Amino acid sequence: MKKSVLGLAASLSLLISVGSAQAGDQAAQYQINQALAKFCSAQPSNPKCKREIRAVPEIDAASGTQAIALILGAVLLGAESLRRRRQRVS
Repeated sequence: MKKSVLGLAASLSLLISVGSAQAGDQAAQYQINQALAKFCSAQPSNPKCKREIRAVPEIDAASGTQAIALILGAVLLGAESLRRRRQRVS
């Protein structure tokens, strides 16, 4: 029981910490995009403003960490239930 509770707590703490970090990154990127748009409207002849700004979906490390935490939690819970079954049989 103690191991399963600890595994669940570890998985939840990873999910919470990654979620808050991801939210901060999105807000910072939004501010950068707004500043770049304001700069380009003031100085359209600048070479940095000549390229087209497009939104591109990205796969970031935060999403991968959440998936790893979910899989790790499921594996730990499965291992704990298997250990309990073996312990009952013995």
